[in-house]
Amino acid sequence: MSRTIIPFGPQHPVLPEPIHLQLVMDNETVVEALPKLGYVHRGLETLTTLRDYNQMIYIVERVCGICSCIHALCFCRAIEHLMDVEVPRRAAYLRIIWSELHRMHSHLLWLGLFADALGFESLFMQFWKIRERIMDINEATAGNRVIISTNIVGGVRKDLSREHQRWILDEMDTLEAEMRRLEKVTMEDYTVKKRTVGIGVMTAQEAIQLGAAGPTLRGSGVAQDVRQTEYEAFAELGFTPVSVLDGDCWARTKVRFLEVLQSMEIVRQAISHLPDTEINVKVKGNPSGEVISRVEQPRGECMYQVSRPRTHPHPHIRQHSAPAPYGEGNPACRRSRRRAFHRPLHQLHRTVGGTRHAHDQHHTPQLPQAPRDAEVPDGETRPLLQLPGPSHQQRGILHLLPHVLDQVPGAVHFHGPEGSFLGI
Repeated sequence: MSRTIIPFGPQHPVLPEPIHLQLVMDNETVVEALPKLGYVHRGLETLTTLRDYNQMIYIVERVCGICSCIHALCFCRAIEHLMDVEVPRRAAYLRIIWSELHRMHSHLLWLGLFADALGFESLFMQFWKIRERIMDINEATAGNRVIISTNIVGGVRKDLSREHQRWILDEMDTLEAEMRRLEKVTMEDYTVKKRTVGIGVMTAQEAIQLGAAGPTLRGSGVAQDVRQTEYEAFAELGFTPVSVLDGDCWARTKVRFLEVLQSMEIVRQAISHLPDTEINVKVKGNPSGEVISRVEQPRGECMYQVSRPRTHPHPHIRQHSAPAPYGEGNPACRRSRRRAFHRPLHQLHRTVGGTRHAHDQHHTPQLPQAPRDAEVPDGETRPLLQLPGPSHQQRGILHLLPHVLDQVPGAVHFHGPEGSFLGI
C-alpha cells in the first residue's frame, strides 16, 4: 500500500504550543510521526549568564508556565541540597499544595483541549470553568494565577491563613463533585469511546522502551511516579500512583481524571496536617558541587542537574529543544544516555529525535547505575532511580557534558556566574 505524508502544525487549535509533525499515513492509520521542534526558542539561557541562583528561580519558572511552580521546586531542591539547607516542614507541605494545584489546572487544560478536539465545545468550557476556580485559588493565595513564584531557596515566601485553608477545602469539595459528574459524562459517552477505546494502544513494555512518562506511562499500567521517592512531605501523605492497564487513548484520559481527584485529596491531607512552623530559613553563601534533582510535573518527570565548577572562564549557554525520553529509571532512557556519552560525536546525529539505524546497534560501555528498585501497590518492581552523590566515574562523565550536549536531545545546559545548570 502507498503511504501518504500529511503535514500537521506548527499552528493548530489543538496544539498548546507550536510543533510541526509529519504524519506518515497508511490508509487511515498513522504509522509514523516525525516531529520538528524549536519554534518557541526564547533565549532564556542568555539571562542565566547575568543572574545568581536566587534570580534564576524566576527564569526556570518560565521554562514551562503551566507547571512553573514544579520547575521552581525542582531547582530550589537542587540548590538546597548543595548548600545543605533543611526546609521547614510547613514549607514542605505548602510546596505540595501549590504543586498539586498546578497539576490540577494542567490536567484540566489538557481535558478541555481533548474535548475541543472531539468537537464538544460545551464540555471544553465545563473543564475550563473548573480550571478557572483552581487558578482563582492560586491568585488569592500567591498573588498570581499561573506563575505564582512562591518557591525560594530555603522554603516558600507565602503562607496560607486559616481562612484560606477553609476556603480551599470548600472549593475542593465543590470541584470534586463537578469533576465526578464530568468524568461520567465524558468517559461513558458513546462518541468518546468510539474514538478512544482501542486507539493508540501502547503496552507497558512499549511505554518503557519508548521512554514514556507521566500519565502516558501510567495509562499503560506502569505505576511509576517520582512522588514515590517521597520528596518534600509525600512520605507523610501515603502517596500511591494512579495507573490504568488498557494503554489506549481512553486509558490515558482516565488517568488524568483520576489524578485530578487524587490531587484534590492530597491538598486536603496536606492542609489537615499542616505543621505550625516557619515557612523559610535564611540562606547565605553560594552553592558548591553538583547534584541531580527530580520531581513529578503534570506531564512526567522533571530533572535538573545543577553544578558549580571551580573555574568558569567564559560564561556560555547551550540549549537543545529536541525532546529527550523521560523516566530516568527506565531501560530505554539509560540506553539512550549510554549511547550519547560513548558514541563518537559524528554518530550522535543518527539518534537525535529517536531515529535508530541498524549500523548504530553496537556494544557500548555501561555507565554506573544507582539502585533503582521501588515497591508499588501491585507488588511488582518498577524501575525508579535513586541518586546518591556522584561517583568518580560519574564525575568524569559529567566533565564531558560540555562536549556532547550539542548532540544530546532534550538537554538544557546553563553556565552562569553562580555555576552551570543542566535541565532535561
